[in-house]
Amino acid sequence: MAVAAVIAIVQPTNPAVILLLWPTSIVGLADPKGLLDQAIFGIFMFGGNFLLYGVLGAVAGIAADRLHR
Repeated sequence: MAVAAVIAIVQPTNPAVILLLWPTSIVGLADPKGLLDQAIFGIFMFGGNFLLYGVLGAVAGIAADRLHR
């Protein structure tokens, strides 16, 4: 979540950095106009990152646990 928040605040000039570190930001290319649309897109983008990094962290934790034994 922190990575997504920092990217949203800093807004790097190179879009490749955004797409690499924030893959669900591709949804933001739709450029929603209404407040409800923006809220739904924001929830999807931040939620997608939460799930993505959570899954990666879980896999890394399981791998580290198995290697540690």
